[in-house]
Amino acid sequence: MALALPVAGAMAQVDSSGAATGAAAVPQVATMAGGSNIYDASVAALTKLAMIAVILEQALALIFDWKPFRETFDRSAVKPIVSFLFAGAIVHEFGLDVVATLIKAYGGDQDGIGIVSKLVTALVLAGGSGGINRILQRMGVRSNLNLKDDNAPPPTMAFVSVVPMPKSAKCDIACVTVVGIDSAGTSHSLGTVAGPSVGRDPTGWRAFFLQEKGRFPTDGGFALTPGQWSIRLDATDSSGTVSSSTIWGPYQLDAGAQIDLTIKV
Repeated sequence: MALALPVAGAMAQVDSSGAATGAAAVPQVATMAGGSNIYDASVAALTKLAMIAVILEQALALIFDWKPFRETFDRSAVKPIVSFLFAGAIVHEFGLDVVATLIKAYGGDQDGIGIVSKLVTALVLAGGSGGINRILQRMGVRSNLNLKDDNAPPPTMAFVSVVPMPKSAKCDIACVTVVGIDSAGTSHSLGTVAGPSVGRDPTGWRAFFLQEKGRFPTDGGFALTPGQWSIRLDATDSSGTVSSSTIWGPYQLDAGAQIDLTIKV
């Protein structure tokens, strides 16, 4: 991901009358004691943080895209925690306390500098380069770039995931077929879930962090053309007998919709 970084010190020239001159005129900001400019200090600190955020994102992508990680953990729950732990380690080990730098530049109360400022810096860093980019945009030192997320689902499709749940603990299930029924009544086999995985999803606090083993698909959602859809589960037992669940739908699924279903079978 390319990230255009601002150049600290790109200030407007001011003539003797106080009027700003130059092609890229930027409003002057009052300076603090010692001649340190608030604008320069802010841009320099945030630029450094943005560069480190890009490096951290690239490094953690290897972990988050690792197949055992994706199939074991719920990314939406675990990814923020892992990102914050790594960001906190970087802030602590390398003394990267950007919030403290900004507080000093603006002459604020320095009583909170230390644990609190490092904590906030780590949270901003863990939030990624996109959040820092928005800060720089609001400061007027970055153009409004449209940074696309390559992992974002296409807005032209709807997405559905299904977790089959057995009606009783003694259900004989060899496999479960996920069936999608379109507006014309045509049935489409979307995929299957192995019988041993059905009903073995984590419970309690583990359900917040671990991936659902019986989920289809295991990560993300199955892409469907926007329109009216119904979902049915067909369970096959060890003898080959097929039993169907109650049909979910029909419902209108618009482009960009993300539906997570739990259906008993």
